[in-house]
Amino acid sequence: MSDILKKGTDYLKNRGKEALKKAFMTFLKTPYGRIFLGIVALLLITIIIIMAIMGNNETSTGDTTEGMYSSSEEQWSQLIKFIGCMEGGATIYKNSSGVDCYKVIFDGAAGNPGIVGLDFVAGGYGSYFSGLGYDISVGALIPVDVVNKKKEEAIIKEYYDPIVSRCSSAGIELTQYQYFALTSRAFNCGVGGAFTSCDEEFTSAYKKYWNKSRDDKYGKSQNPDLTHNLYTRCLRRPNSSRGTYYSALAHRREEEFRLFQCGWYKWYNEIDEGFLESSHSSGGGGGNILETAARIHKYMEDHKYVYDGYYANTFEDSKKYRACVCASFVSWVLIDCGYINVCYHDCGNLDNLLAANKNFERINNIKNVNQLKPGDILIYEGYWSGGYGRVHTEIYAGNNTIYNAGSTNALQRKNPYYKDMQYTINNKPVTRVYRVKGGGTSTTLASFLKNANISEETLEKKGAKQLIVVNSKGIKADVTFFEKQNSGWKQETGLTCKGFVGRNGTTSSPSEGKAATPKGLYSIGDAFYQQKLPQTHLNTFPITDKTYWVDDPNSKYYNTKYVGDLPSSVHAERMWEIKPQYKYGFVINYNMSPIVKGKGSAIFFHVSVNSATGGCVAVGENMVCNYLKKLDKSKKPYILII
Repeated sequence: MSDILKKGTDYLKNRGKEALKKAFMTFLKTPYGRIFLGIVALLLITIIIIMAIMGNNETSTGDTTEGMYSSSEEQWSQLIKFIGCMEGGATIYKNSSGVDCYKVIFDGAAGNPGIVGLDFVAGGYGSYFSGLGYDISVGALIPVDVVNKKKEEAIIKEYYDPIVSRCSSAGIELTQYQYFALTSRAFNCGVGGAFTSCDEEFTSAYKKYWNKSRDDKYGKSQNPDLTHNLYTRCLRRPNSSRGTYYSALAHRREEEFRLFQCGWYKWYNEIDEGFLESSHSSGGGGGNILETAARIHKYMEDHKYVYDGYYANTFEDSKKYRACVCASFVSWVLIDCGYINVCYHDCGNLDNLLAANKNFERINNIKNVNQLKPGDILIYEGYWSGGYGRVHTEIYAGNNTIYNAGSTNALQRKNPYYKDMQYTINNKPVTRVYRVKGGGTSTTLASFLKNANISEETLEKKGAKQLIVVNSKGIKADVTFFEKQNSGWKQETGLTCKGFVGRNGTTSSPSEGKAATPKGLYSIGDAFYQQKLPQTHLNTFPITDKTYWVDDPNSKYYNTKYVGDLPSSVHAERMWEIKPQYKYGFVINYNMSPIVKGKGSAIFFHVSVNSATGGCVAVGENMVCNYLKKLDKSKKPYILII
């Protein structure tokens, strides 16, 4: 009986399936069935697109790449890439066989050679790679796959596992991306340092300040809260190495906290942050001698160079041995600037080289210190072990100060330092003074002014004593700051940065809506801010929920700030809604006196979001604040856009 019932049940089920299938196929042939198929197809396409986006959740913006933390097998490669870019040297090079490689570079903060953060000396990784048969000298290339394999092994065994263990011992359970953020810290400052190199020890600070449901922004935001106590009291440090502050370390701490709070990576493709590599001119002159001397001498001070006869022919070579003589230093500076292409280690040959060099003029009969100009190359005569001759050279920095590499003490002390040049001129034979032709003003500024067809006299007539130069290249720009001093215009190297201009570059014929930044020389107006008042010597105004900038050519308020209830018929920028761009900035006084309708409006210098603007100039938030801190209305600051 049971067999009969089972067969009957199976028969009915099969008949039911066939009937349902037949009814469904009949339905699909109807108009409603075709609509149903269309909806299903649309849903499938949508799902495929979403899966593609999630599978490659990286976006490129300018020189940066961003991506959400992946919980897939790619998570370790994401972390390796992140740490590599934060450590520096993550640029990919092709070797002679076309294989992707990393380059061995010299880590200026650690003081050792290494590759994407694997220290060849302190970490012992030099012997590992040399044991595999690879050249480990600075500049050598090692395949990416080989380096990443070792790096993943090091990250897991030496940093990640101990981080997880230490958190577990403290009764803390973090997300994977939070462990990764701490792993990056540990890779930089050791496992112990990841927890203790801060104002408050990490585990106690986490328990005190962090609320998972409130503070975790994964999938909600890409922007970390840098005012959060866990960051300000703990994860913000360390940002210095051996007593020296590094902006790259400060930036790294921010990005680690972005990963910790938001599960969002942000890395930089083509920079070696935290690493000191010189940037040589292509030749023919043009580099600024004082800027280059300051950079090279600062490196020698930090790395305790000694006065020694090892004759490194380039500044890069000297990093292996940390030794220098006076003529070598001056030669490295001039090579780096592009004025000469050979290094001499004795003053006699350097003197002969400069005498024959078309970039320099020899200044004779120096009797008074006022005849000297910043950037002058001084050569002295006197007695030495080889007899009487040209025995010393140094670079005059202005105001009775010099850059000197004539002894170990001179190499290691802070330069430039004071020297009574009038006494020197009166009592020691300064027999040669060489000056870049046209010297007296920064050669960099001189070239900018020439390109813009603006004379230094124009700046003088306007009373300008501060100048920002925006040298555009497409949508990107190099931004430089100069200040007028008694000895001439001096570039502030700490205020040099990259930035962005309009989506259509720069223009000599601007108009409303053109999305191009107007070329020209303009005075700098008031500073503005959305929340916290910045440090500045400019006049300021706060941005409230009633602060507009009118961009309507038909309005009598065109290209002016309007505070209050704006008539609905007038089009204007609602400045409080433009975030983070208008968090800090200042007004560029373009089309102000007189205001020409339709000629363009709302041209500002503001915070960058790593993309082109609607016509403004944009740089990173920290740099905007640095500029605001430096700008002083009493010095009549101007901005030159070229």
